[in-house]
Amino acid sequence: MVNLNISKILIAVILTLNWLICGAQVTLSKYYQPEMKVANNVKDHLKVSFKWTMKGTLQALINEGINQLDENNLEVAIYNLDKAIHQDSTLWMSYYYRGICFKKVGDFTRATRDLQKASQLNKQLCESYIEIGEMYLEEKKFKDAAEQFVEAMEINPKRPEAYFGMANVSFLNSSLNSSRELYKKCIALDPKFISAHVMLGMIELDQFNHKEAVTEISKAIAIDSTYSAAYLWRAIAHLDNNDLKSGLRDWNKLIQLNPQNAFYTMIRGFINIEAGDFDKAFIDLKTYLKAEKVDEDKFVGGQTVLDKQIDLQAAGNYLIATGYGLKDDTFSHLKRAFCMMLAGDSWQAFKALEDANQIEPSSTAFFLGAVNYEHANRHYDAYESYGRALELDNDIFDAHKKRSVYRMEMADWKGAIEDVNHLFRLQPNSPVALRLRGLVRAHQRKNIEAIADFNEFLKTDTADLEVIRCRSICYTLLNDRENAIQDINWILRNNPMDWVLNDQMADNCLVLKDTAKAISILDSYLRRKPDEYQPYFKLLSIIISQNRINLAKPLMSKLRSMLPGSLESTEQSKISYWLGVIAVDARDYNTALAQFDKALQEDQYNFEAKYKRGEMFEALGEIQKAKADYKDLAKQDFRDAKARLKALAKK
Repeated sequence: MVNLNISKILIAVILTLNWLICGAQVTLSKYYQPEMKVANNVKDHLKVSFKWTMKGTLQALINEGINQLDENNLEVAIYNLDKAIHQDSTLWMSYYYRGICFKKVGDFTRATRDLQKASQLNKQLCESYIEIGEMYLEEKKFKDAAEQFVEAMEINPKRPEAYFGMANVSFLNSSLNSSRELYKKCIALDPKFISAHVMLGMIELDQFNHKEAVTEISKAIAIDSTYSAAYLWRAIAHLDNNDLKSGLRDWNKLIQLNPQNAFYTMIRGFINIEAGDFDKAFIDLKTYLKAEKVDEDKFVGGQTVLDKQIDLQAAGNYLIATGYGLKDDTFSHLKRAFCMMLAGDSWQAFKALEDANQIEPSSTAFFLGAVNYEHANRHYDAYESYGRALELDNDIFDAHKKRSVYRMEMADWKGAIEDVNHLFRLQPNSPVALRLRGLVRAHQRKNIEAIADFNEFLKTDTADLEVIRCRSICYTLLNDRENAIQDINWILRNNPMDWVLNDQMADNCLVLKDTAKAISILDSYLRRKPDEYQPYFKLLSIIISQNRINLAKPLMSKLRSMLPGSLESTEQSKISYWLGVIAVDARDYNTALAQFDKALQEDQYNFEAKYKRGEMFEALGEIQKAKADYKDLAKQDFRDAKARLKALAKK
């Protein structure tokens, strides 16, 4: 109940990854949102005392329920307390502890109901109000939380947890003076209320009173020297005050108390970077990378967050593997470069890599430089550096992998396959190599071979969207309707709200000549998201091509009623063309010609509009104008424009 919520603090720690770029002074506290600071731990609970006067079978059930709760076997605890309530629904303690179980599993609705029932049966049970208040606080229902804590204070004015909860409400409402007095009241009732001391320190930290924050948090450590959260926040107070030595001392203690917490080790690495001790920083960051190893087979080549983690992991592993064979000074500069890359300071990393290359050029420096260039969005330089690294060491798996992706983006399919072949040479069973080769083969229209690679890859990752999307295209181009539709359905089922994917899958169905399926996809999407206008464009395109003008008219009315203020000229041109087609059907030829003219003014490459206009000119006997349109279209090999032009020449 009174312990700071370490899980929230861990979330906050993750936010510090790029803190070095904000300036020389270490100001970790700026990355913590107020709710991350508040000591509101819904996984803890208040214990209550009661007399064991109930009959023996009930005693056994309630006792077992409480014991299982203490062991965190919550389902078993709920089972026993359910049975106790079934036998006697008047015992408040059964409802109280079952409510605590529901609270711990995150079912706040049932937890609140049970705790309210317990307080109805026991009017003096202030603990129920405190527990409900904490849940409201977790849900940011501050007014409701405050009402519960006030009720608890009225029932038992000497219960410090009630004042502590109310203080947290005030803190989150930015009423720092009020929260300060309430935390002090809490300490007056219980001088050893550790979290209240820490929260008083937090108030001082929020007001940049670093020395006062350290003094207050130190009181918590004096009460319990193993209280991790106090060391965390005191370290942050020291670091915010640019006292790196004291901050590191507390952070070392924090890691000593939490040796398995890789995030704390990572942050210490960043603190050591700020202190200029890159050797120690490198050790910490290396430890973190080993502890938090990312599955490299999840690489997709899209510069996702996961891709970048894999890149840094590969760079760190290669540096460890090769660095000890370099000169000490070179290795030192490379460690500094790697640390700065992890800290998000690409400029300082480049400077360190330049220093390393001046001593001795190495594949390690070029490979790290390539990763740094890529993460800085300098992709041509990254491509060149991967190549230079491979000139010095042709066995760098990740360099071949990244260069193959770049070559694919440049449509250099031969070069991409060369790199992929090296991947198979270095790791014969690599899923990444299978994935990349499948993508290359798909772009080369080697559809059968691509499908074989994709099928093998999907044995290791059954939910890779890009692979399944590309496989659906391969099946579509092979006119394998059954398998194509199976992939299309999987994509739509897992991405029902993604318009781009729905649009692509509708296109695949059109290639398969399954117009009904394409229309069904678009109709289903519009039922989910009726306010988007793009699906109406696709539907109108299909329906107009089928000459189903009776259906096109209401769709056009709907589309025009929801269009945004401005459209791309190509989109506006399509609308003008469709209005022209609708006018032709209504035999309103003057309007039709005006709309076709307008469509071509908006987009001179709208060949459908020019073709339709040519047909109209021909039908109206304006042969020269028809010839002019067909002549332009014949140059583009558009439909049967050449044949029409030839036929008109005979007239």
